[in-house]
Amino acid sequence: LSVLPDNIKNPNDKPKVIGRTDSVKSSCNPQWTKPLFLHYEKGSKVYVNVGLYNPVKKGKDLSISSAIFEVGEIMNAPSKFKGKKLKAGGIVFIKLQEAKETDSGKIVFQFSGTKLKNVEGAFGGKSDPFFEIITGTTEKVTVYRSKPLKNNLNPEWAEAKIDLEYLCDDLEQTFVVKVSDYERSGKHVPIGEFKTTVRKLIELHRQKKRVSLHDKGKITGSINILVAYLIKNGHNLTMDEYTDTSLMLEQNDNARLNSLSPGRGNSSSQKPGSASPKNAPLVYTEDNQPGHKEYEKDCTYNITIAIDFSGSNGDPRNPNTLHYINKDPSKKNDYEEAITAVASTLAI
Repeated sequence: LSVLPDNIKNPNDKPKVIGRTDSVKSSCNPQWTKPLFLHYEKGSKVYVNVGLYNPVKKGKDLSISSAIFEVGEIMNAPSKFKGKKLKAGGIVFIKLQEAKETDSGKIVFQFSGTKLKNVEGAFGGKSDPFFEIITGTTEKVTVYRSKPLKNNLNPEWAEAKIDLEYLCDDLEQTFVVKVSDYERSGKHVPIGEFKTTVRKLIELHRQKKRVSLHDKGKITGSINILVAYLIKNGHNLTMDEYTDTSLMLEQNDNARLNSLSPGRGNSSSQKPGSASPKNAPLVYTEDNQPGHKEYEKDCTYNITIAIDFSGSNGDPRNPNTLHYINKDPSKKNDYEEAITAVASTLAI
C-alpha cells in the first residue's frame, strides 16, 4: 500500500510505501489479514495505490496489477468498503477503519483441536488444518489466519494475539472461528466452524470447556481454548478490569473536551467547587487548540442535496448529458462528482 504524492501527474514524485500485507499462497481469491496504518485528515484528498505482487524468494517481486483509491470516497462508502476492477482481471477490495489513538487492548489466545473430521479425500493422509477468525455481517473480514499443521487431526496451533479494535466493538460482539483443510491450490476444504465472543472465549478457558465444530449441521470435531486473556499496555486484565479501564479512558476524553470550555478545567474564571456552565461555548488558546475530533464529539453533520432535473440538461439516457448514470460505478457524471466531493469532505 502506497500513498501517492499531491501532484500524481509528476513522474518524478515517488509514492510513499506504507507497508505490505501478509502473503497468501496459491490463491486467486486472497484475503489478507495484516492491517496497514495510514495517516489521514478528514476532508483532505489522499490517493493510495494498492499494488499486487507475486513474491519471489530471490530477485524482484513480480507485479500483477494495481488500483488507485481516494481515501475520502472509501470513508463515504457503505461500511467504508470499496472495490475496483483491475486491468489484469479481477477486483481488489479495500476496507478502512478509524484507528483509536489509545491502546484498546488485545486478546491473547491459543487453540487446539480434538478428533477433527478428516476431509483429505480418497488419496489417504490426514487433513492439514488451519483456522481463521472472521468478523462482520455483510462484508466478511478475516482478521487472523493461523499456519496449517500437516497431517494432524489433533492440532495444537501457536499462541497468537489480536488487537480488539479490529476484532470487535465490545466483548459481546459475535465473530466466527472457521477451521479448514489447507490445499496448495487455494481451494481450502471447510472442516467446521463455531460462533463466539471475547467474553465467551475467556469463560470457556476458565471453565476448561470445549466447543464443538459444526459443518452443515453435523459435529466435525471440537476446539479446546488453551489460552484466553486480555492485555492492555502490557498488563494482564480481567474482563471487569478491562471494562473499568475503557470507561476511564472515555471519561478522560470527556475531561479533555470540557477543559476547552470557559469555566472548566484550568480556567481561572471558575471558583473551586462551582458548577460549569451547561452550554458553555468551546474556546481555545494558542497552547490548547481543539482538533477535528473535539468538534466531532458534540456536533452532528447533515447534508441536503437537491438536483435540478430541468429539460435544458438533456436526456439522461444520453452519455453526454449531466444526468447520465454510467453502468461503470467508477465513472460519475458532473452531479455525482460534485456530491461526492462535498459529502466526502463532511464524512465522519
